[in-house]
Amino acid sequence: MVKKRKSWLVFIYVLLVLICFYPYEFYSTYFLFIPNEATYLTAFLALVTGVLFLFNQRRFRSSITILVVFIQFVGFVLVTMAHGGGNITSPLIRMILALLLVFLIESSEGGLVGFFVKYNRWILLMAVLGTIAWALQLFVGLSPLYPFVERAGGLTMYNYGLTFTKSDLMNSGMIRYAGFFDEPGAMAYWGLYALLINKLYIKDNRLELILSISLLFTFSLGYYIQLVVYLLFFSSGHNKRSTRFLLVIISVFVVLAITRLDLDSDLYKSSIGRVAEAMSESQENEDVFMADNRAGYAENAKAQFLNNPLFGSSLGEDMGNNIYENLARYGIIGCLFILFPYLCIFIISIKYKEWDLLKCGIIILLGFSHRPFHNALLYYFIMYSIITMYYVNKKKAYIPTANVQKM
Repeated sequence: MVKKRKSWLVFIYVLLVLICFYPYEFYSTYFLFIPNEATYLTAFLALVTGVLFLFNQRRFRSSITILVVFIQFVGFVLVTMAHGGGNITSPLIRMILALLLVFLIESSEGGLVGFFVKYNRWILLMAVLGTIAWALQLFVGLSPLYPFVERAGGLTMYNYGLTFTKSDLMNSGMIRYAGFFDEPGAMAYWGLYALLINKLYIKDNRLELILSISLLFTFSLGYYIQLVVYLLFFSSGHNKRSTRFLLVIISVFVVLAITRLDLDSDLYKSSIGRVAEAMSESQENEDVFMADNRAGYAENAKAQFLNNPLFGSSLGEDMGNNIYENLARYGIIGCLFILFPYLCIFIISIKYKEWDLLKCGIIILLGFSHRPFHNALLYYFIMYSIITMYYVNKKKAYIPTANVQKM
């Protein structure tokens, strides 16, 4: 009982740390007393996390995860030097904080697998509540409690209690829920990570089914593409559960497609209409990666990348989230270092013939090309966790999943 209580305390502490940083928006409406991602706050939390780790009875250190952090830091230093200077303190401290969070969790009862059993349910909760809010707004006319300004980008968001959204009902008749993240695309992006971690280490079929369907109602085009690949990789005609899962997904899409009868409906424009529009724009632009509302950003980022393909040419300019952003900022050489966790997944999966891990890496890469998170605490934390869980799993130094799920 005491061990179970301690594992929940660790979970609550880590979750509170994560929701104080972008892309969560708790600190924009509920945690206004928290400084806006101040470097000294990150350093303070890293110190507290380090002390908590040292007081744990179990000790855990992963040399491979430490190596990943070191290589990423070297990448930031090289790129910063190539661009004539810049702030490398903040990214470094975020990496250290993420690393210490991973160490704290793995040295606690249940380890990372036990943590992500709980964390995936937190993601599922956001997705289900968001879907409920979407349905209530669409069919009952649910109104937001109040608007607020996100502290990361300064845009207006709306708090529906159950979820946040950027949708302004004066311009659209239907919201796209964002959970407690900054936008619907982020909800879908991090929800997909929950699906992948579940597939690799937890294997909760009920969570997989409910979460994958709920995330459809973020109406994220990137998620639609990733989900199709996910189903192609992991669904099998010989697996009855996977077959039923696939049929449910197809049924949902068919229901959405029926709304094509009304081309002006918000439901059609936000779902099947987005796919149709993307295909049309990709044919016009002859570039499938520019087939969304980030096309202008992508054009600019591509031009910046071509100016300096080795180290990139812009660290401060806003280039949106698109496949060329990191190449424009860091160049080919910089990306090899900064995106090293992704490379690790591919190296590990090929070296040890871990084909499920390789499939997950490909799906992650598809999402990353659409929304290239690279300097957020949650990104570091999730990627370090996936790599660490693989090695812990390989060494059989974790609690079996069957036991963890009972926690």
